Amino acid sequence: MDNFFRGLWAKRLKKDIGVIMDEDELWSIRKVARHLQVSKKWVYRMLADQKLEGVKLGPRSLRVLRSSVEGLVERGLEKNQSENLEDHRPLGSR
Repeated sequence: MDNFFRGLWAKRLKKDIGVIMDEDELWSIRKVARHLQVSKKWVYRMLADQKLEGVKLGPRSLRVLRSSVEGLVERGLEKNQSENLEDHRPLGSR
């Protein structure tokens, strides 16, 4: 899709459904799954658990905000780092 039309589509989407998308992209379920190297079922589960933010564009069309994917990855990295710090405490303090 031409960038001009993509920009018009995004502006109309903002206006029509009130989504705040400051320069955010909408990704398909398949793209999210490939990017995270997980199954599509896992992506749907994260949407259901509200760990990912999605936009329903029609009865069979769902997209995920790229920023929510990035946020999920960042939260996962922060969690892993804090768990690693806990693992390296002295034995007496566990």
